[in-house]
Parts: sequence; C-alpha cells; structure tokens
Amino acid sequence: MTQFYADFIRPWGTGTAFLMTLSLPAPPGWTRTFLFDRDGRDFGERERTLLDLLQPHLHRIRRAKAAAPNGALTLRETEVIALVAEGLTNREIARALWISSGTVRRHLDNIYCELDVHTRTAAVRAAGNR
Repeated sequence: MTQFYADFIRPWGTGTAFLMTLSLPAPPGWTRTFLFDRDGRDFGERERTLLDLLQPHLHRIRRAKAAAPNGALTLRETEVIALVAEGLTNREIARALWISSGTVRRHLDNIYCELDVHTRTAAVRAAGNR
C-alpha cells in the first residue's frame, strides 16, 4: 500500500468484484477519494502504477480549483457554460467534451453555486457579465 491508495486484494462484496481506491490529500474531517471497481479479475501492477502516476495531476487539479477565488470558474466550467450559451443540451455538451452527462450536471451545479444563480439562462448571463 502506498500513501495515496489502498488496494483491496480480496473480492469486494458478495460477488467477484475488486475495489481499488485513490485518495487525495484533504483537510481534517474530509475525504477525497476515487473508487475504481472491476468485475472478474483483480487490479494488477499496471493499474496501481497508473494511479501512482495520475495522483499528483489529480491533486494539482483539485488544488487549483480550491485556490480559485469565489465566483471564478475553472477552465472546464468555462467551456461548459460557453456550450450552454450556444444552446447545447447536457448530452451534447458531454459528447463535445468527452465527459459523461453526469459530469456536465456536476459542472453546472458548481457553476450555479459559484455564480449564485439557479438556471442555465441566469448562469449564461452572469458568466457573460464577467
């Protein structure tokens, strides 16, 4: 086990699924963890090495987001709101950015919170006034 993830070798749950976690540094009382699961076969050294390589990049992204001043949008959030302004749906935005519709929704939730708005239209308007 390394500092950044714990690899559970035993099957997870009642089936034959395996679970691996990647944890990022977090303040006391908080947890920032990615969970990866796989059915049928265990994670190998290749996957563990890949997570070791990804960990600092994921941490840098998280740290940059946390350092953004209130109301500041990340680069990805700016891309999402620009596509919203063009009239694209969440599904179309997801395809354009190669992310899931759920991730688009999460970005929109963050945008709404950061801009203190509740609708797509208000978010586009508020982002355009910056």
